[in-house]
Amino acid sequence: MLQVFNEINARKLKITETNVFEHFFNNPLFLVILITTIIIQLIMIKFGGKSIKAVELTFYENLLCIVLGSSSLVYGLLTKILLPDNLIICPSGVEFGSFKFYWKKPSVEEKEE
Repeated sequence: MLQVFNEINARKLKITETNVFEHFFNNPLFLVILITTIIIQLIMIKFGGKSIKAVELTFYENLLCIVLGSSSLVYGLLTKILLPDNLIICPSGVEFGSFKFYWKKPSVEEKEE
């Protein structure tokens, strides 16, 4: 279920777009993909069995999966609100405005990005 909520969260990526449900029903293709993802996941858990090494979940376990998955919506909102928009974290260091801290020298490919 985390994948479903991550798909919803990925609709709005800009730091100023905090409401991921804005214009939610305006894209029918997205809704078809979202519903198909949910149906396939439920079928795989219900009937997958030994072939995909899954066991059937109880109602409360499914509810727990929904609650844990929906926590990614809260995390995405907090990330957009609390982290500054000019914070850059890369494998070679951190940049925040004019502050730059590198723990290894950036390669040529990283400088071009």
